[in-house]
Amino acid sequence: VSPLVALLLWHAEKAKYLWKKDEEINNFYHQSFQEIINFMILHPQDIPFYTDLLFIIKNLERAGDRISNIAESILFIKKGDVKLK
Repeated sequence: VSPLVALLLWHAEKAKYLWKKDEEINNFYHQSFQEIINFMILHPQDIPFYTDLLFIIKNLERAGDRISNIAESILFIKKGDVKLK
């Protein structure tokens, strides 16, 4: 489900689906962050590579936050609130 499609169609259910997915993205970020740190400890010679990976996963997490914000706006405009029920 594209946030753009949900926005263009003002589809509240699709927006709600995207909003709920943000927690999964955040969990992925935190788990991946810790794994990358562990790899950095084990392979200090590869720290520049792992640093790049940290930036990549942080940017993906921020993209998820922005998509969630768009979805929240759609829900508010369509329903007057942002309850997930």
